[in-house]
Amino acid sequence: MGYNIPALEKLIDEFRKMPSVGTKSAERMAFYVLGLDDNGTAELANAIVTAHEKIHPDTYTHITLPTRDLMEICVEKLPR
Repeated sequence: MGYNIPALEKLIDEFRKMPSVGTKSAERMAFYVLGLDDNGTAELANAIVTAHEKIHPDTYTHITLPTRDLMEICVEKLPR
């Protein structure tokens, strides 16, 4: 990456761990996060923590998208 800013490189590395996220996408997400104000950063972090605590990957959860009448997503246990 070559930014020589450890906190930025760590953020990019964490985003790159997500499925289908390459270096460019991870960089875009990292710079998006850096552009958030303190409230936006706190809201994003809170949403991540809340989802992690309340949605347990060892159970099957069906989520119906409100904008699509016939679309349903099945979230199964994710490998770690």
